[in-house]
Amino acid sequence: MHQSVLTGNLYPLVELKLDVFGLADHVDLRIGAFGGDGVERTELPPHAWARAEQHTGHRFSGADAVLADLTDTHAVVAAVVGPSPPADDPRAEGQMA
Repeated sequence: MHQSVLTGNLYPLVELKLDVFGLADHVDLRIGAFGGDGVERTELPPHAWARAEQHTGHRFSGADAVLADLTDTHAVVAAVVGPSPPADDPRAEGQMA
């Protein structure tokens, strides 16, 4: 499984936040997407997929992503990404989050 973030925060702030909360070792920021990658969050998934392909050699798409978001933008980004299985679904095993 590959796990990263898709966020409107700029990369340096993401590093700081993850470090402060002890989460830095649990995500691979090489395959994430950040505020500097696009003006709207809907622009971020393709950046994350391209980075993930570059670092893993596997082409990812919306079916490979499990989104967990506590903001009202989740529905907007999910509409761009497309449907994905819930995180506890066996189909989600080994997918990029």
